Amino acid sequence: MLEITRLLRRAKRRLMLTRGLTGLVVLSTAAVICIAALIVVERSGLAMVRWDQAAIFGPIGLVVGTLLWALIRLPNQHQVARAVDEGANLKESLSTALHVANAADPWSKAVVASASSAAPAVNLKTAMPVRAPRHWPAPFIAAMAAFVLWIVLPSFDLLGKKAEAKKLAEDQKRAETQRQEAEKAKAQADKIVAKVDALNPEKGEGDKSKSLEENQALKQKNPEEIRRAAIRTLTSAMEKIDAAKQSATAQTTQTMLDKLKQLRTPGQGPLSELSSALSKGNIAEAKDQLDKLTQDLASSKLNETEKEKLAEQLDKMSKQLANLAKDQSALEKALKDAGIDPAAAKDAQQLAEALKNSDKLSEQQKQALQNLQQALQNSNAACQNMSESMDKMAQACKNPQGGQQSGTGQGQQANQQGQQGQQGQEGQQGEQGQQQGQGMSQQMAQAMDELSDQLSQMEMAEAEMKSMEATAAEAKQQLQALSEGMGQCDSPGMGAADKGGLAGNGAFKDGQSQGDGAGRGGPGISSGGGGMGEAAANESWKKIKAKTEDTGGTPIGTMLIQGEQVKGESRQQFATIAAAAEQEATEALENNVIERQYHDLVKHYFGQLAAKSNADNKPAPKPDAKSGVPAKDAPKP
Repeated sequence: MLEITRLLRRAKRRLMLTRGLTGLVVLSTAAVICIAALIVVERSGLAMVRWDQAAIFGPIGLVVGTLLWALIRLPNQHQVARAVDEGANLKESLSTALHVANAADPWSKAVVASASSAAPAVNLKTAMPVRAPRHWPAPFIAAMAAFVLWIVLPSFDLLGKKAEAKKLAEDQKRAETQRQEAEKAKAQADKIVAKVDALNPEKGEGDKSKSLEENQALKQKNPEEIRRAAIRTLTSAMEKIDAAKQSATAQTTQTMLDKLKQLRTPGQGPLSELSSALSKGNIAEAKDQLDKLTQDLASSKLNETEKEKLAEQLDKMSKQLANLAKDQSALEKALKDAGIDPAAAKDAQQLAEALKNSDKLSEQQKQALQNLQQALQNSNAACQNMSESMDKMAQACKNPQGGQQSGTGQGQQANQQGQQGQQGQEGQQGEQGQQQGQGMSQQMAQAMDELSDQLSQMEMAEAEMKSMEATAAEAKQQLQALSEGMGQCDSPGMGAADKGGLAGNGAFKDGQSQGDGAGRGGPGISSGGGGMGEAAANESWKKIKAKTEDTGGTPIGTMLIQGEQVKGESRQQFATIAAAAEQEATEALENNVIERQYHDLVKHYFGQLAAKSNADNKPAPKPDAKSGVPAKDAPKP
């Protein structure tokens, strides 16, 4: 009986494999048919098919289904015995032996013994071969049909779901694009506000925390709300800029420029270009002309006749500036328009009392008048300082021997000033004095330095004002772009404004000629409302970084800021200190104050100091006499 059991076990495995192949063919065919059905469903627009997921879970389901097919159709021992009897032509000996295996009669034992002797001789490969099912080409035929269907079948939207899904995707993409644009606009608005706060640091500190909280809250908002927040930010920036323009500092700069434009050129002479630049309000050009005049005086390029003409021009310019320093006409006109006695412009206390007692003016108007009074006071003081500087220059031209000093004396004075602690500007003035001492007096040099400092301060103030104007134009342009975007809307009840922004006002055009005109003009022609009125022209600003080279000229201006002190390098002072220390060391060596064993060390140390001092003060190499070309190691100008 053991031989029969072993044979049936081997036959059962082969029978399971055969039935598993059958299940694989059947399930593969069914899977391909399902794929074809999904193709039809997708192309008709009934549903969207995730083919990526189908490619993953389809083969897994096919393998699991095949295993389940084989397990469900698993044959029992009697079915296996009948299959072996039929395949090996054993005439049901194995199935009969299994049936009478527990019987004790002689016939049953003889049947079992006969089947046991025949079992080892059975060849299962011949009796039960593993063959593919008869319908094995079915999956391949179905796959070819599905492939042809995939290529040939066109796409059509049966229920309109595909168009709806496409529109939804486009809406989502458009919403994301609008959100990105809105966030970009908000970031640009924040940059503009940062520029405004940089120009007005005392007014910008309180808004930083509020801006950060608003940016955090806007992350969950829709694009329209972000855009509105950007508009609010830009509007606030414009208000800050307008307030800064009305401040006393900005009005001082503008008032000073207006006063300078009243200057008249005092005839032809060395001061003509400088006075012309001042009358045009071109402070940078005026400073360049002053530097040029300084160089001409320092190098003695002006003859006596030109110096006399220069003195005459300086006298005239000084008188003009002195007259401008007394001019209060702008404030008097503003007070007269406000209903206040213009005589109050001459006394600040009287003006403050008049503004306090005035009940016709608002607080903003009173503040504007106070700012104007402060601006005029500052500009008049600046004009007076410039007048005094030019008067000193004129006196120096008329009396050149009054403050004349030699170049060496100027240099020593500058070095002494540098040793007293003025390492920055005073050391620079000392070097300038050393260069200028040969051609002009100390009084002239001092007066020209004062005038140069005044022009530098004016140039810096003018640069700040222009920067504020550029920031205002940028904010206005950005605000206009955001307003145009707010005018466009696809929702019912909100039309698309034609470049009207939030206001939504269109351009003037003729109305219907059949009816009576409702606006201005003759009958039949209507403007649809009142005139558009005057409006500021749109401005377009473009930032361009000019390619310039550092020519080593004089600084435009200087200012004091909070921070670490930047120490410069004073070579002349170093050479003076080194020479004095070497002299003291030499005397100490000669008097035997220092022990002899340290003499060589001291000599070596001060020898190195002398070598370094000589290297720092080494003059530039002379050019080649034959070729006229500067030496290779000559410093660049």
